Amino acid sequence: MDDLFIQAIMIQSLRKKHFRLWTILPLLLVSGIICTAYLLPQEVIENSNVLKQDSSEGSLVYYHEYSEYILAIRKNNGTSNLQLEWTTKNPLKIPSANLYIAASNNTEDKSHWILLGSIGKKGTERFIIPFIPEKRLMIELYDSIHNNRIRQFEIQL
Repeated sequence: MDDLFIQAIMIQSLRKKHFRLWTILPLLLVSGIICTAYLLPQEVIENSNVLKQDSSEGSLVYYHEYSEYILAIRKNNGTSNLQLEWTTKNPLKIPSANLYIAASNNTEDKSHWILLGSIGKKGTERFIIPFIPEKRLMIELYDSIHNNRIRQFEIQL
């Protein structure tokens, strides 16, 4: 008889704990959903360092066609900015290919490189060059996951 009484008390205390748990759990779930709705950004904010241009305008300054991609530099009409046009013919095998650009002679130092943007699998990407190069321009295709240089181009303007 005593064993049944002890079991009934334990069951009654467990019922109270489960009742509290099941009343608090839905409240926590609803409050979590509301908090995540407020904390998620509504729109993607683009990096202000990456300037993209949608159309190819202006006169052609440099053009070279490689087996996997085409590299062209255009001078925009009305401004002194240059536009880099990268066309990928065959899909790249590297998922994280980024384009960097530098105008200095010391290209081994990564502080001189400026990120232009990411290269897609296939298609044409256009980037505004954020400075006016004098005669020499270095462009680097870089794999940021494996931290290695895929290809480097030296362009004489």
